[in-house]
Amino acid sequence: MTKTKKLLINTVIFGIGNIGSKLILFILIPIYTFYLSTEQYGYVDLITTIITLAIPTVSFCISEAALRFALDNKNNHIVIFNTGFVTIIVSSVILLLIGVIIGNIIQVDYLFLIMFVLIFQMINIFLSQYIKGLQKNIIYSLNSIILSFLMLIFTLVFFNMNLNVLYAYFFAQLLAYMFSVMFIMIFAGVLKTVNLTKFNMNILKSMMIYSFPLIPNQLMWWVMNLSDRFFISYFIGLSGNGIYAVASKIPSILNIVSAVFIQAWQISAIEEKDSREKNIFYSNVFNNLSSFLLIIISMILCFLKIIVDYFLAESYGSVWRYVPFLLLSLLFSNFSMFIGMNYLANMKTSGIFKTSIYGAVVNIVLNFLLIPQYGINGASIATMLSFLVVWIIRMSETRHFVQIKVDWMTMVSSLTFILLQIVCLYFSLVVINYILFGLILLLNIKYIKRWLKLIINRD
Repeated sequence: MTKTKKLLINTVIFGIGNIGSKLILFILIPIYTFYLSTEQYGYVDLITTIITLAIPTVSFCISEAALRFALDNKNNHIVIFNTGFVTIIVSSVILLLIGVIIGNIIQVDYLFLIMFVLIFQMINIFLSQYIKGLQKNIIYSLNSIILSFLMLIFTLVFFNMNLNVLYAYFFAQLLAYMFSVMFIMIFAGVLKTVNLTKFNMNILKSMMIYSFPLIPNQLMWWVMNLSDRFFISYFIGLSGNGIYAVASKIPSILNIVSAVFIQAWQISAIEEKDSREKNIFYSNVFNNLSSFLLIIISMILCFLKIIVDYFLAESYGSVWRYVPFLLLSLLFSNFSMFIGMNYLANMKTSGIFKTSIYGAVVNIVLNFLLIPQYGINGASIATMLSFLVVWIIRMSETRHFVQIKVDWMTMVSSLTFILLQIVCLYFSLVVINYILFGLILLLNIKYIKRWLKLIINRD
């Protein structure tokens, strides 16, 4: 099997899981906006943000090490799993003890419910990354769909019961993650692998050396992705954060494509890191990814107002104003992650941390400067520019790993037309917006032809 065909097959497999799960999660957005006020949505989004922040620290990013080490056939997979699993169990116990201390000091509503959501989400991530490292990609993708479907079912059930809506939200999350963990343990054969006596301190040290720099990196990535919520809550209020939280969900349409590819690319980048033709391979893959994402962004901009008016409640009608720059943020975020795989493939995880710090500093400074001046859109622009900085730095730093030849002419021209589309969107110039989309298609016609040829010539 050729490396391009393997990447395509993995992309399709991950695509089935991601498209199915993202579609279900997209359906959840109007449900949340119907039952939760903007203030309540802002609150649960902040709690979700805190959970996202806590997981890398509490778990020591051991799930990333499990993936990388499991992909290396020289390692003993059973030892890798149990070493990582014991680490997750110990971390969970410590977390609960901390919860007891916090509960005795301050009153936090649903504290232990939220903590168990964090714990089972952490376990789910570890198990998912481990089976991905074993390349059980079908189970991995199927689990994504099952997890999202369970969230939808439990959310609908509990929201229609005589329960506090915040309690219903978190309880639905907890049950979904618990059943997802059970699914992986049983159907991926992980349950047979559990043998805590196989814990190995030397393996743990090696995994920690790899994963430890990823902890602050994840925190810095969080700063660029999610810290905007705290700045908006401070400068504008929870209602503004609720609007921004919903606005950030809409680019998840683009993330369906990008997340699928990045998952498949993570495997290929590691497997092809020593290939003689890696410069050509990496360049072709990057330019095709860039072209595809730019086309999707342009298409979303054409239908953005229609999407908002049709799917969201009237109180969220202004959401479309804050989406365009978040779409570009996601574009540069994926460029950064694509290039960042070179650090992971070559076991140079400290490089990821260092470059993420630069982006986080830029993001914090710009949030302070732009949000008071431009409101919610200031956060969108700050996030976009921070990811742009990270991408540029990583492109420069990883040249000694691989030489990627970017199709700058097509990329810059497409980005220029997209910026014009954003202007047309704000001035309601619908026809010109569609014309610009057509021009972007023409600019990327060579890539479109390649995709069609690849689909037609399946051999």
